[in-house]
Amino acid sequence: MLSLERSMIIAIVGAILLECNAASLPMQATGESNPKVKMYRENIVQAKTLENLDVQLDHFVGVSEDNGTILFMLSASDTEALAAFQNAYELDKDWRTIPAPLEYSFVMPGFIDAHVHAPQFDNMGVGYDMELLPWLKNYTLPLEEKFDMSGDGENGVPNEITADFVLNSYRSVVEKILDQGTTTASYYATVDPHATLTLAKQVQDLGQRAYVGKVNSDINMPAGLKETTAQSIASTKWFIEAVQDLDSPLITPVISPRFALGASFELMTQLGDIARQYNLPVQTHLDENKHEVADVLAAYPFATSYTDVYAQAGLLNVSHIILGHCVHLTDAEIAQLGTYNTSVGCAHCPLSNYALNSGIAPVRKYLGADLRMGLGSDVAGGYSSDMLQVMRGAILASKSLYFAHDWDEEEWAPLEYYGVLNLATKGSAAIMGLGDQVGTLEPGYQWDALHIDLRAKNSMTSLEYIPDASEVGLSLTMDELVSKFIYEGDSNNIVTVWVNGQVVKDKTEST
Repeated sequence: MLSLERSMIIAIVGAILLECNAASLPMQATGESNPKVKMYRENIVQAKTLENLDVQLDHFVGVSEDNGTILFMLSASDTEALAAFQNAYELDKDWRTIPAPLEYSFVMPGFIDAHVHAPQFDNMGVGYDMELLPWLKNYTLPLEEKFDMSGDGENGVPNEITADFVLNSYRSVVEKILDQGTTTASYYATVDPHATLTLAKQVQDLGQRAYVGKVNSDINMPAGLKETTAQSIASTKWFIEAVQDLDSPLITPVISPRFALGASFELMTQLGDIARQYNLPVQTHLDENKHEVADVLAAYPFATSYTDVYAQAGLLNVSHIILGHCVHLTDAEIAQLGTYNTSVGCAHCPLSNYALNSGIAPVRKYLGADLRMGLGSDVAGGYSSDMLQVMRGAILASKSLYFAHDWDEEEWAPLEYYGVLNLATKGSAAIMGLGDQVGTLEPGYQWDALHIDLRAKNSMTSLEYIPDASEVGLSLTMDELVSKFIYEGDSNNIVTVWVNGQVVKDKTEST
């Protein structure tokens, strides 16, 4: 039973928090220690919808030291509630000693890359005079063959050169995109389960949140990337259990048939069964390129569309499936995907769609049909892993469609900076089935966040070159500062990266 004094504190604070819509205090028995809380004082920005930016200036945020959950968010002006929290929680610092946030800084949700190929980073920027299928043959597949740890040394053990190459390549990938503010990623690796497990271990070691997928391919592949159906199923189950043995709450294995031209119908059907057996998400590609679509329809004459191939294989009837690209969906396919409600989402990959001459996905049309959308870099089809670049690409793609449709704002209204921020955070979280955990900063969600400083050292924003903005009469609203970051900023402006409440990147000493 609670002591009278503690009961009074909780009652008072509870009443205050009901009025200000903050989180309620935990109820603990007498003798239990108060929850340990990390305190931050920040300007908080996020795009909870496609149509506007949510700004909370000068707010305190309390984050659980135990599990990284946001416990409360309170305005700095709400001193009564803050004083009550000081007594009810074990704060890591006195809120009264924390300085106000800087004028040109803010905290926002971490970026979520819903579609990225980890072994392909060395191919960024090359081969873009080709379309998708020739590019895969000439660039992607030869590079992925180098990630073969099936055993070319003595007694079937991978030689040291291969093992080091795989480890160093994957570690640099995770380090790079964490530095760019990607707190969550949905990775494709290769068909090799041991190499894919190496990627999962680097993700775990560096503290990122991720889906990690062993690619499945049993048809139309070179020898080094072609499995038998039985081998593909067995190695997938081995990989799932190996990831589960890592016992990391941040890493989830994701079932990853490459696409309908790389995985047989039998394999896709069995992979759907595995996804349901283990309650795991699925990721694959859909309607990326017109020549690819034509080849799929020729290969599966019993299907009415590319989407119908996956539907008949049972891949859409899973907990969540992330469909990369979705450039050329027909109205019938949009309607068919809609029958699966919240289990289906598309990862819009504008940089790749442009670079490989695939087309422009009509994102507004899909959203209008209640098809859920997120953003993906699709490296190395995409020429940058930086989600800021991906967001800019999404804006330009939407404006291109807007111009092509005679400035028809009702159906083809372009995406603005807050709209693409929504897709890169809340939207991507939703299509990954993580919408109740990340992508938003509010009580009950995880503290996966970025601290942005628009005047950070080596920043390329124009604010870096203005010694004192007040002297020249420059005054920007927080909305305008966020717009400037999305259009003009870079990773130098991302001075701190948190995942699950833990600092995984900190550049504050160099700013």
